[in-house]
Amino acid sequence: MTVNTILFDLDGTLIDTAPDLAYALNTLLLENGIAGKPYEQIKPLVAFGGKALIKFGFDCDESHPEFINRHQRILQIYTENID
Repeated sequence: MTVNTILFDLDGTLIDTAPDLAYALNTLLLENGIAGKPYEQIKPLVAFGGKALIKFGFDCDESHPEFINRHQRILQIYTENID
């Protein structure tokens, strides 16, 4: 049997990314003059991705004019600071 593809599910099952994503969100909030959110509130949202974190942190939806920029920035912060 030949294996052609291996998939990894990185929703916290193999790697706990919640602390890194919480850091990224709180860094972005602080950059925008908004107080950071408690880790306990962020952690349950991590499985829903960066867009869910932006919606939560900024209390906005995808129609907000800065939504795309904020989403790109949170991903940038995350990738630059992965532990």
